[in-house]
Amino acid sequence: MSATISRVVLPGPATAIAVYSAEDYPEFQRQWVVSELLGNLFETESSEKIMEHARSPEKWSQVQEMHCKIFPGMPFPKLLRGKHDAVPADEVNQQPFFLKERTFPSSVAISWIAWALGWPRRRAEHRKLAADFLRELLCHALDRAGSLSFDVEAVGAPRHRGATSVSVQHPAGTFAADHIWGRSIRARMQPSWRELSEAGLLSSDFQRPSLADLIIFALQPTAASTDASSLARPLAFSLLSQLWHWLERNMSSLSLQQLDMRMGMQKNRARRNLAMLEATTDAAMFYFRENALWQQCRLLVSSQNGDEAD
Repeated sequence: MSATISRVVLPGPATAIAVYSAEDYPEFQRQWVVSELLGNLFETESSEKIMEHARSPEKWSQVQEMHCKIFPGMPFPKLLRGKHDAVPADEVNQQPFFLKERTFPSSVAISWIAWALGWPRRRAEHRKLAADFLRELLCHALDRAGSLSFDVEAVGAPRHRGATSVSVQHPAGTFAADHIWGRSIRARMQPSWRELSEAGLLSSDFQRPSLADLIIFALQPTAASTDASSLARPLAFSLLSQLWHWLERNMSSLSLQQLDMRMGMQKNRARRNLAMLEATTDAAMFYFRENALWQQCRLLVSSQNGDEAD
């Protein structure tokens, strides 16, 4: 069986991420390349170590738990087998296409990001890697879309109030406080927000929280913010679920390929400028040395002439 496969490239602080789509099989989610996604969530450049993380039974159990929280009622999707994997005979016709690279479906990719942000046993610097990646992904989505809309139920608000449709705009991507924080709990939430801001994890103001900061804040497991974060966690899971829906529908508009070409041109221009600077510096140093040597020779000749005159 054959399929039309399209490929887009998403940004990442460590490495760009290729995402594949099978246009002929819309029942399959977008597929994120495992090594590139996890390369942005773990502090290693070793592909072997990254794949060890991807295959870890303990981590898989934790990611599946996160998937249940973000996508309640959605079965955990079956992973595609790679082109070079051994396929049992009874499964040969169950998968209509095969990719050369190992991939995760989008909902699993989102669950890995959430796990990397908030699993308590992860070191703070590793959770920051995930925060930087989420922030860059959301900034890129806002840059391309101009705005994103979410159904939001304010944390701590009376239940009868229900959800409100709210848009966040490029470039800041922030919410008004009234859409996010119920008035009765603001005093309880603000100290934890301030603490994480001072630690460098959050960059927006509590009164104008950004989409990325809100998710990062809610998933933080640090002792001082556990109680406050737990109140905001259902909202963060809802935002991640809605983000997944948006990414599935709009992935093709997010490709970095044109940007990659422009960045490549900028890199080539930078290399030329650097080479020119190095050549100019070398020439200047050559003439400086030559001039210094000439001055020394002139002084030596002058002193010799003076000795002869005496």
